[in-house]
Amino acid sequence: MNSIWCCAWGKYKDVDGTDDAGCGVSSSSKGSIDFLITGSVDESVKVWMYKDREIILMHKFDHSLGVSSVAINTKGTRCVSSSLDSSLCLWNLQSGKKMYSIDVGPIDICCLDFSPDDNVFACGSNSGKITFHDVESGKLKNSLMNEAIFIMSIAFSPDGHSVASGTMGGIITTFDVATGKMLHAMQSHTMAIRSLCFSPDSKLLV
Repeated sequence: MNSIWCCAWGKYKDVDGTDDAGCGVSSSSKGSIDFLITGSVDESVKVWMYKDREIILMHKFDHSLGVSSVAINTKGTRCVSSSLDSSLCLWNLQSGKKMYSIDVGPIDICCLDFSPDDNVFACGSNSGKITFHDVESGKLKNSLMNEAIFIMSIAFSPDGHSVASGTMGGIITTFDVATGKMLHAMQSHTMAIRSLCFSPDSKLLV
């Protein structure tokens, strides 16, 4: 079960329909409609729509094994999901149809994020590799190697110039997207870094 919280007053409601533990959540806002994507070890990706104070299940997508991560683009039109079956799938949120599936085995993808312009999505893996894929074709555009393995979180800066990764060992690494050059490597936590977020001006990383 996933819980949705309102920043103003606390828990808003629980979203039923996910029988097993949730492994990924992503959201996007477009106009008056908010989208919420949930991924679960029950092998499903669910797309929820929040409109007029109601939360409605729009689509349900399936993998052959548990879902490890989900991400939605800024326009709210595409969703990418990764699974323990070593597959990446891109979904059309309007039609509910799969656009393509990529086999990335033998590695497991642990985290995903779209670039601010929605042209590329990045994947962080258990091998420490970060890969960048073209959204429309799914083709590999570039890859970077992190110094540490098991990348648990990944985030593009809002200006699109940098990408940050967080590892199971508590290391944060930032890269220049254009050149692939490592900018910083920081031992910031003693345990896994499961989420990263840049400030709107791209100067701070939380």
